[in-house]
Amino acid sequence: MPADYSGELEMTLAEKRPINAPIPIISSFNGDYVGYIIPNSRYDSGHYESRDMNLLGPWAGEYFNDLAMDIIHQSALAQESAR
Repeated sequence: MPADYSGELEMTLAEKRPINAPIPIISSFNGDYVGYIIPNSRYDSGHYESRDMNLLGPWAGEYFNDLAMDIIHQSALAQESAR
């Protein structure tokens, strides 16, 4: 991810991934930097990380998680078709 990626978001990916899908390993600071990526529920906490360093707003966490989940699903489909 091109950000400081919250571990809470990664846990959501791990819980929602299909059983046959690869296990996601999310690393930060890949290619660019868009600030802290946190769950929407944390955005209004008023902390430095959530308000000053979250450069994309309250929906960034869910947006990046949706992108990652799409990649996970595509990987699972590719694995199935390769068998």
